[in-house]
Amino acid sequence: MVNFIEEINFSNSSNWVGVSEYVTLILLFAALGVFIYLAVIARNIRSFQFQISIFIVIWISGELIDAFQNSRIFNFPSLQEEFGLQIHVIAMVFFSMLLWIRFYYSERTGKRMIDNVMIDNVDDNNNVDVSGSSSK
Repeated sequence: MVNFIEEINFSNSSNWVGVSEYVTLILLFAALGVFIYLAVIARNIRSFQFQISIFIVIWISGELIDAFQNSRIFNFPSLQEEFGLQIHVIAMVFFSMLLWIRFYYSERTGKRMIDNVMIDNVDDNNNVDVSGSSSK
């Protein structure tokens, strides 16, 4: 059950902390929308864009719960006090698993983990020439 604790009052201009909490919530919702949109348009679960968007959505969800509890807009009595931080841990575990699985898959199949490197600038020892000139 969610309880509405306090009313939003912007009339007190000296309360910048309160105003910044609401701005943070608005920006978090905007970022959440952007990354949900990016995950939807990726359309391929194996694409890095989809996977990193899901990681960021999980991370922002934890931040939103933490911001709601800290700003006292909503009280989540059924949730623990540190629930937002636990979601952050879940996001970090997901991110590390994502990287390890992608690394294992690339080693097993012999593919490169780097997607958009110009092939002309990579020599036989997998060294990338960042100067822009080809080594051929």
